[in-house]
Amino acid sequence: SKMVVGDMKMGSFKHVTRSYIRKVLMDTRNIDRRILFITYAGMDSTRIQYIQNLVKQYCPFERVYLQKASSAIACNCGPGSFGLLFMKKNDALITFSESSKTNMPE
Repeated sequence: SKMVVGDMKMGSFKHVTRSYIRKVLMDTRNIDRRILFITYAGMDSTRIQYIQNLVKQYCPFERVYLQKASSAIACNCGPGSFGLLFMKKNDALITFSESSKTNMPE
C-alpha cells in the first residue's frame, strides 16, 4: 500500500475537520476498527478533542493514539494540520510473519 494526498480542503477548522473525517471514514465496512492514529501538528488540546469526538461519531475505534507529527511532516503540512491513519480490513489480514517472509531475500 502507499500513502497519497487525496485533496486539500479550505475553510474554517470545524468545517474542514468535519468534511475530512466524514470522507475518510465514509466506508466503515472496510475499516479495521482496532487501532487509529490521529497524527497532528501545532494543535491545541481543544481541537484534538474535537477531532476525537467526531471520529467517535462516524467510526469508533477500540484504541486511539494521539501522535505529534514528525518535524518532516509538520514542516510540509503546517500548524493545525492532522491526519487519520488506520488499516483497511483487507490490509489487516496480512500478518507480520507473512509479510516478513515475502520480503526476505532467497
